[in-house]
Amino acid sequence: MTVELSGWFVSKMLVFIADLLKIHRIIDFFHIRGGILMLKVSALENRDYNLIKAAEEVIEKNYRYGRHHIGSAVRTTSGHVFAAVHLEANVGRIAVCGEAMALGKSISEGEHEFESIVAVAHPHPHEDIEKCWVVAPCGMCRELISDYGKDTDVIISYNGKLVKCNVMALLPEKYSSDIES
Repeated sequence: MTVELSGWFVSKMLVFIADLLKIHRIIDFFHIRGGILMLKVSALENRDYNLIKAAEEVIEKNYRYGRHHIGSAVRTTSGHVFAAVHLEANVGRIAVCGEAMALGKSISEGEHEFESIVAVAHPHPHEDIEKCWVVAPCGMCRELISDYGKDTDVIISYNGKLVKCNVMALLPEKYSSDIES
């Protein structure tokens, strides 16, 4: 039996196969539960809670309304922790995120290999919130973290729990160049 395939069908199948190949590259970061594709996460360890505390301490110490409301902390593979605040700017595009500041602080001190990173938000005076909370990195920070360490874990709130996951799970279609991290 001979089957003729239309050009439309062949093109749709090629797109489908290409999509499957993309999925294959990122499937390591997900699992299926109850028929739903879920992010692969790990429970936090005591040292992860200490990292969150370092981010909270740096922003609680340095919070200024309109200037600094995000604190971040990164733990290097050697175990050192570097914490920093974000820099707000009147022109939003030139603001620098806390994660970038923490990574830069670490690199400036000679620490280039990262294990985990977290960011926390400090409540503003007009908000009815009493303490800092963990926030997920923005898209630019996801790119930056992955540029400097594809094996870096990111602490996030997921399904109502604090967990950690690999940064690449948060960035399945990462922009790439010839430079390796």
